[in-house]
Formats: sequence, structure tokens, C-alpha cells
Amino acid sequence: MPPGRTSRVAAELRTLPRQFWLLAAGTFVYLIGVEMCYPFETIYLRDVLGVSVTAIGLIVGVTLLATLPMQVVGGALCNRYGRRPILAVAIVGSMTLYYRPRRGAPALDHRRPHRLRAGVRLGAVHHR
Repeated sequence: MPPGRTSRVAAELRTLPRQFWLLAAGTFVYLIGVEMCYPFETIYLRDVLGVSVTAIGLIVGVTLLATLPMQVVGGALCNRYGRRPILAVAIVGSMTLYYRPRRGAPALDHRRPHRLRAGVRLGAVHHR
């Protein structure tokens, strides 16, 4: 970029409100946390559940590709019904997927999200 354009972009960025920068920082931290789970999820699927590397690649790939159209759908729903109701439904849905109580299972069973993800994403979990 030419020097004049760079200073103009920097000046425009300084005009953004503090709430924008807070939201951007929160999104950044959230995305780092989400992305840090992928290596551990693949290790768990391979070493504990015995899922093949090909299936793990499909699980991760399908998940990432499925988020693209869902962002469009979520945006359209937000435009129609508002952000807060859609956000509330998304939070409850996420909590339901990540915390599905089982009989005799501890409250914070660390395997539950991965088993549920593998089952939902791939259609079947490889059992030993």
C-alpha cells in the first residue's frame, strides 16, 4: 500500500468505537481457544477411540466446511429475528451438544464432546 493510503486506513481504524475493539479482542480469544482444541481432539480420536486418520480428516474437514453455509443461515436468521434470540438458541444448542448427561457418568466427563462430535459428524464412532 502506498504511504498515504496506509495512514488513511490507520486514521479510519482509530475512529472505531471501543466496543468494536472489545468485540474483536473477544472474538480473537474465542477463536484461539476453539482452534487449540483440534490437535487434542485428533489425538483423542486416534489414540483412545481408534478412529482412522482418514476418518479424523473427514471429521475435521466436514466440520470446518459445514460452518461456512451455517454462517450465512445464521446471518439471515439474525436479520429476520434479531441477534439476541438467535444467540440464545445457539448457546442453548451448544450447551446441549457439549453436555448431554448420561446415567452413571461424571458431571464433567471430558470424553463426551468428542464422542458426540464424532457420532454427529461421521455418523458412527469406531468402537473397539
